[in-house]
Amino acid sequence: MIVSCFVRCVCFLSIFVLLLSQQTCFSQQETIQKRLQFRLHDSLYTRIQSELQIPIHKAIGYTEAEMKYYNPDVFVLRTVMNAFNDIRFTHRYAGSQSTTLLQNAHSLASIVRIGFGFTDVSAGRMLPLEPDSLWGTSWADSNSSTIVAIRSILTTPMSEAYRKTWEQQYPEHIRKFVLRMYVGIEEAHKWLQPALASVEPILTATIGRNAGKNVSERRNHLQNSCYTLAAAPWNETRLGQLATTQMNSFELLHAFDRKSLAFASSILFTHIDRAIKEFKIADSLYALDSLTTKKFEGVVLYTPLGTVRVTGSENDMITSQDLLCIDLGGNDRYRGRFASSVPIDQPISVVIDLDGNDVFDGSDTIHTMGSGLFGIGCLIDLKGNDSYLSKHSAIGNALYGVGVVADFDGDDIYTGNVWTQGAAHIGVGAVVDYKGNDIYSCAEQSQAMGSTLGAGILLDIEGNDSYIARDDGNVSALYLNQSVAMSQGVGYGRRADLGDGHSLAGGVGILVDGNGDDIYSAQVWAQGAGYWWGLGILEDFGGNDKYRNGKYSAGAGAHFAVGVFTDLTGDDEYNLGNETAKNQYHGHARDGSIGIATDGAGNDKYLLKTLSGGAADLGSIGFFWDKDGDDEYTIDFEDPKDGSGWSDTPPLGSTSLYPLFHTFRDELITIGIFLDEKGEDTYNSRHSQSEIRTKNRSIWKQIRSSISKGVGIDK
Repeated sequence: MIVSCFVRCVCFLSIFVLLLSQQTCFSQQETIQKRLQFRLHDSLYTRIQSELQIPIHKAIGYTEAEMKYYNPDVFVLRTVMNAFNDIRFTHRYAGSQSTTLLQNAHSLASIVRIGFGFTDVSAGRMLPLEPDSLWGTSWADSNSSTIVAIRSILTTPMSEAYRKTWEQQYPEHIRKFVLRMYVGIEEAHKWLQPALASVEPILTATIGRNAGKNVSERRNHLQNSCYTLAAAPWNETRLGQLATTQMNSFELLHAFDRKSLAFASSILFTHIDRAIKEFKIADSLYALDSLTTKKFEGVVLYTPLGTVRVTGSENDMITSQDLLCIDLGGNDRYRGRFASSVPIDQPISVVIDLDGNDVFDGSDTIHTMGSGLFGIGCLIDLKGNDSYLSKHSAIGNALYGVGVVADFDGDDIYTGNVWTQGAAHIGVGAVVDYKGNDIYSCAEQSQAMGSTLGAGILLDIEGNDSYIARDDGNVSALYLNQSVAMSQGVGYGRRADLGDGHSLAGGVGILVDGNGDDIYSAQVWAQGAGYWWGLGILEDFGGNDKYRNGKYSAGAGAHFAVGVFTDLTGDDEYNLGNETAKNQYHGHARDGSIGIATDGAGNDKYLLKTLSGGAADLGSIGFFWDKDGDDEYTIDFEDPKDGSGWSDTPPLGSTSLYPLFHTFRDELITIGIFLDEKGEDTYNSRHSQSEIRTKNRSIWKQIRSSISKGVGIDK
């Protein structure tokens, strides 16, 4: 009777949780609709055109022909080039991609496909949802049990102890989960081979193949050597500037078959999605049936592709780099390299931890923890409050590969330095966190950073989260001794005119936060910023958020790039009390770029300084738009002197003025736009306002020349 009542209570609780999740989904869909409806209406658009004397037939943007004056390199993405065409399109595009990521959050295969789409690669769409047979493979009969099927993949028979654990201790759904995961890896492996073959001659000619006396030494050699070669254009410097003598590193860019990588990744993550969904349902029923927590031991299986390791439900220390590692529970600690591909040798590595408060510790290891280097690395954690610790190239990092970290539940801490927490060069690096109050901390070039042919994605569905790019991460005298973050939704290219001349266009970095009262902190180049032919996007869908940033942040772009920032709802604070905020942020663009900063609804507070709040410089477009709410603007800028130069450019719909260049630059218009659409707004100035006349329900202009125009509109 007691057992029966307990089961009924658990069932009722399960139904309640299901209803609650459905309510959450409905709320999320409502929010998504708000973002899709957040558009600049034709009447406002044409009014801006009229005030700036821009012909109605000409979009507020730059054509591809105009952008080609800047001589873009061969790796400029179509995604980025299209973003210059029209500020309305760019804002809509950022919203549609962000909502698509949220809508597809529970499909890692979709996240990876979307990421490749950012980099102009489409593969693996509409893969079949169900396998053709029970296992979806030719090596096991469709009716084979998990006990029989496992024998088909082993190169060495299981020991007697492992056999008893597998056959007598593990329930059917755990055995099936292990096999499902192996099948997915095996299927993806064969399609990954063309991508690896495309660059193997370059790799082996440069680094050799068989260095090392044992498997561990050989793998370390392969990973370290391939990493050094592939990362050379971004890591090496000469005379204090980006420069590398390893010209074969540039050959890799042209040779690598990204389409085969995309297809293999789509296959693998389709299998992973299906296996996790099936396991969760079966495990819930198993928990109801058993009523008590089972203790499981571990097994090790040797397969043609590598080691499959299942660790038990105790607190384990895991230091191996396996093809597949599945942990059944306990508060575990992972050390060194794991969930990271080994070029040529073991190009796929997957770790799945089912439960426990775990520590994933990469220590000083480069390339680990959901990192794809000429391959695919995946780390998935289903439950627990976890800590992810790394220094370089980890936690959803890609370098000629795909790196994914997905955490389904818990209050988690992500700590790293460089190329971490959703960072990518040539491929897709993604972190997806579904639930919990999380902390993300980095030094630079992280938290949704997309570099050349790369898409960096950080997707956090819900929780009160903190995103921190540390102030001591990359301090630069060029930027007033502040830290150059290049983080939190940044498209980042290799600018080599200050170096060896081999410039490389940036990729796409996108950070999407679904809900919660969040904190964002960074200094320079952050929070929806584009640099050197890159596209950076930050979209926050809900909550009362606080932002701290500086130069080239919060919807900013420079050097032929686009940055888009959107906070959809909530009473938000922007740079309040931030004495390090100097200039050039929040809807700012410079040197052939577009910067867009928008806020959908809420009573917001802003601190705006020189060249911010819809300000542009040197053939660019800066656009600031607050759609609704009673907002407060504190204005603090340098008093204008001679009316020229960017340092004299006030905020709120303004531009800087230059003498004629006698080049194509003299034909490209510079536009600054400030728009506050609704609400009773307050403008507080700390200095003279000799060049701006800001107040609620008014229009002000700054026409410096026929090609340098600014307008402010408060409706």
